[in-house]
Amino acid sequence: MKKNLKILGIIIALLIVLVLALPFLFKGKIFDMVQEEANKNLNAEVKIESLDLSIIENFPNFSLTISNTSVKGVEEFEGVTLADVGEVYASVDVMSVISGDQLKINSFGIENADFHVIVTKDGKANWDVMKTSDTATETEEPADSGSDQQTGTEESGTFNINVNEYYLRNINVIYDDREGDMYAKIDSLTHEGKGDFDLEQFLFETKTTIKSITYAMDGTEYMKDVSAEAIFNFEMDMPNSKYTFKENSVSLNDLTLGFDGWVQMPEDDIDMDLSFESKETSFKSLLSLVPNAYTADFKDVETSGTLSLVGNAKGSYSSSEESMSLPGFDAELIVNNARFQYPDLPKSAENIEIDVRASNPGGSEDNTVVDVNRFHVELAENPIDLSLHLKTPISDPDVKGDFKAQVDMASIQDVIPTEEGEKYTGTITSDIHFDGKMSAIEEERYGDFKAEGKLIVLDFLYSSPAFSYPVKLQKMYMDFSPQYVDLTTFEAMAGKTDISAKGKIDNMLGYYFNDEVLTGNFNLFSNYMNITELMDEEEGSESEETEETEESQSEPADTASMEVIPVPGNIDFTLDAKIKELIYDNINMKNVKGEVVIANEAIDMTDLYMELLDGNMTMSGSYATTNPKSPDIDFAMDISRFDLEKTAATFNTFEKLAPIIESAKGKFSTEMTMKGKLLENMDVDLNSLNGGGKLKTHKVTIDNKTLEKLDKALKSDKFNPLEASDLNISFTFKDGKVTTEPFELEAGGINNTISGYTTFEQKMDYTIDSEVPSSILGGKVNELAGDLMGKLKNSGVDLGSGLPETIEVSFKITGDVTDPEVKPNFKGGKGAASSVKEQAKEKIKEEIEKKKEEVKEDVKERANEIMKDAREKADQIRTEAKKQADKVRAEGKNAAQRIREEAAKKAQDLIDEASNPLAKAGAKKAAEKINDEADKKAKKTEQEANKRAQQIEDEADKRAQQVIDKAQQQVDEL
Repeated sequence: MKKNLKILGIIIALLIVLVLALPFLFKGKIFDMVQEEANKNLNAEVKIESLDLSIIENFPNFSLTISNTSVKGVEEFEGVTLADVGEVYASVDVMSVISGDQLKINSFGIENADFHVIVTKDGKANWDVMKTSDTATETEEPADSGSDQQTGTEESGTFNINVNEYYLRNINVIYDDREGDMYAKIDSLTHEGKGDFDLEQFLFETKTTIKSITYAMDGTEYMKDVSAEAIFNFEMDMPNSKYTFKENSVSLNDLTLGFDGWVQMPEDDIDMDLSFESKETSFKSLLSLVPNAYTADFKDVETSGTLSLVGNAKGSYSSSEESMSLPGFDAELIVNNARFQYPDLPKSAENIEIDVRASNPGGSEDNTVVDVNRFHVELAENPIDLSLHLKTPISDPDVKGDFKAQVDMASIQDVIPTEEGEKYTGTITSDIHFDGKMSAIEEERYGDFKAEGKLIVLDFLYSSPAFSYPVKLQKMYMDFSPQYVDLTTFEAMAGKTDISAKGKIDNMLGYYFNDEVLTGNFNLFSNYMNITELMDEEEGSESEETEETEESQSEPADTASMEVIPVPGNIDFTLDAKIKELIYDNINMKNVKGEVVIANEAIDMTDLYMELLDGNMTMSGSYATTNPKSPDIDFAMDISRFDLEKTAATFNTFEKLAPIIESAKGKFSTEMTMKGKLLENMDVDLNSLNGGGKLKTHKVTIDNKTLEKLDKALKSDKFNPLEASDLNISFTFKDGKVTTEPFELEAGGINNTISGYTTFEQKMDYTIDSEVPSSILGGKVNELAGDLMGKLKNSGVDLGSGLPETIEVSFKITGDVTDPEVKPNFKGGKGAASSVKEQAKEKIKEEIEKKKEEVKEDVKERANEIMKDAREKADQIRTEAKKQADKVRAEGKNAAQRIREEAAKKAQDLIDEASNPLAKAGAKKAAEKINDEADKKAKKTEQEANKRAQQIEDEADKRAQQVIDKAQQQVDEL
């Protein structure tokens, strides 16, 4: 017996040790498996700091804790953290793990987590990190067909997860949808829920608190730092998928709503019978939701008036592809006889009346009716009245509305709290009325749409400590009609910048209701416009101030830290601009005038003239941001007499194109084209540049290290400093380098022919062929020449009295621009021989050459035949290549057209299939995206075809030139 007890004790001790040790024995393997699987299945970088397993802590339950998990983006989202989770905890019933039929999780929670969700302008989302099934499984080995894994599918089909209790604590979320122009921020979300999911019918209890919610869409902030609390308890009928509201409430700041009814989801449709109403009847609870109204002293705000907010929804919601159907709904907001006055402010808002209703009998979205029967408020005795009625919002918006206001802005700050130091003055008067259907505007039946009224702003001023200058709008008169809005007067100042404008804005209603393109034509005038001041103010208001170093202050204009300035795609504005003085960074431009078109996410300029850098420039071209990460530029510039020193100090792009500009003085003119891309900081992507042109110099002097080394090679002082006036230089830039075609330069009596290239990495490779008068060569060169001639004379060869008048010298200049390497090659005397030694040979051959004249004629005739044949063959190569290239271009153009047509048909089918207003709105959005994507694909197809065609022609040119070169080599050998 004693022995048996001892054995039993040993067994129990071993079991305890095994229970304690098992989690630690397998911890490392499980940790590695979790991280490996995560990285294998996600297009993201996943890091897990630690994974803890325990069976003792919550015995007999199994505890799992994952600490400090981060998910970071890759590729275009590199450096962006999608998720940073402090702790994930799960408590699992051990017996459910053993049985395997149903995994029972007693509790599950996430704590101290930050999520940052981004959707880019082209629709890419950083949360879409799951790899495709092909990618995720490409490294996995196939299962053994004879193993137990055959039953895996069947077993997984009966495997269930049952969670009894869960929680989220201290969760922060940022949702930044740049494609949909939507932004939401949730700070400190805490949520918990519990229920016995083992039962078919049970009570499911949830509670949520959020410290603050901020929500904005299309540039309008609808919620700002709104606190929220929600209690939702449901009677869960799992067999019938029916969920009935029990005790519940939702509070947003001071407004609390209660819900009653049920929701049932038997199949795809959602059946419901719901109602809600505000539990508070005080107007103050509604006021708390107004952005910027919920201040620290809101509890002391004096208010009166009643609030009624009620609504219901009954019926079925269906979102099937065949048809979309809404339940019938009715919501109503009524505010009667309300007022408010903030403490310490002398005036109040009085006679607030609101009567708003939205309803739909059920079925189509197009049955929705919105009635703003009345909105009236008197802010410090300034009345504002608004009414709006909307029917058939999807098929053909039928709108009727009025907006009347007469506001003294100086008195508004006596009613509504403003930031310390903020100031408003001026008056705004409005009296606008419209009534009609959108189809009347679209079909240009302007007589069937009534639109009239005016908006007048006089002596408006806004100043704030956050801005270094006030914004003034001296006058603005706008007249409304069905066809357009007429901007008859606009006079404004922002800092030192003054702007005057007149023009017309078309399609205002189509832009507002149907997201159509807003068009306009304006005449813009300014005596002084400082873009740098305006941009610095905008950047300063959005980010913290940074201290500027001396280095950054001295940088040229196009190296300053900037971001891409996106061009809107939903406007089509034509500006006829005249600006007497325009400042951009350290560039001072005067008498700027020309036409600017802003449309299709691009700015197009036509004959834009300006005076700068002691000269003038006329520029045409475009700046396009269809790819906001890499804008396209395409410019043609006619520059006249720019100052070289000022150009080098202002534009580092010019310095990259022509490094010699840094050491030059004088003026230059050029006609050039430039096509390429910009980087995200608005610097030019030099490797993308293509173009070229012609440059002419005016009274230019150059003093640099290259010229010093040329003088050193010749033992002279003729090159440095160099006067280079009236030069005509042709150049091209492509593939990261600037190539200069051969040009003539006279320097100190030396005739030179120069050609070569400089790379954007500031490496150079130039050849200078010079005719150097022997009289200016250094003493050692003349001494060497005299010695050679003496030796030849002793050998019976008399070269006469001395060196030839000029010596041919070829200089090779390579290396870095700041420290070039110069290698001279002395060829010999022009008109005498190719070298001093060869001169003797020429003398001896003189008689022989006379007897070869007949042979030379034959050789010349043969050379002409060779070159003629070569040119004909080269022309044939180029002709055939052009045919092929034209065919490739045509095929690319046809393919692009097919892509656009197919997309247009698909988009129209999508719109035609939409059966209700909401679906049509969504379909139109989707159709726009389909057409946009197709247009991008079509452009890419056409560009690739053009690129292939150009490659064919370039290759043909290369082969043709090889034929010519080979023929020339044959001729030279003759």
